[in-house]
Amino acid sequence: MSVAFEIVPYSPELLHVTGQIIQEVSSVLDSTLGLSDTLARFQSDASREGFGGLLVRVGERYVGASVWFDVTGRELNDRWRPRYTPREKVPSPAGSGVLLHVMGILPKWRGRGLGRALLEASLAQIEPTHDWIAMSLVSESPAAVSLFQNYGFEALPLVSSNRRSLCVMKFTRQAEPHQ
Repeated sequence: MSVAFEIVPYSPELLHVTGQIIQEVSSVLDSTLGLSDTLARFQSDASREGFGGLLVRVGERYVGASVWFDVTGRELNDRWRPRYTPREKVPSPAGSGVLLHVMGILPKWRGRGLGRALLEASLAQIEPTHDWIAMSLVSESPAAVSLFQNYGFEALPLVSSNRRSLCVMKFTRQAEPHQ
């Protein structure tokens, strides 16, 4: 079932609604995180270099979000190393990178092509200026894993400490991974 929607850029006045979406789509991995903690983390992320975000709006309701920011290969390694094994397989890629920190559609709105449209719009903004994109996905969501693989993301041979997330990467330009 298709639905009329719009992809809109994140702006600071959308902080609260974006935080609510992030909390709901991320609760699968961390159900203990409250809205105030989510908003604090999101505000911190929004101040990072290369921060970007998009939201999906259906009518007056926001139903999905994508948030990213620039990271170096060393920062990605530092972020993922404590949470994934084997630690020696955690990448530290060269070049200009971005962490696609959150991307998701509220459960009630899934299965309508909104996630695909959000991913396409996000990649259109990220790919021209970055060599690689990294993301953690909920491994229990085969539809999400399949969607990202269809857009050139590859699963990394890493296992999360909670066994519920999967690391994926896409190399967009000439940069090659290195350890």
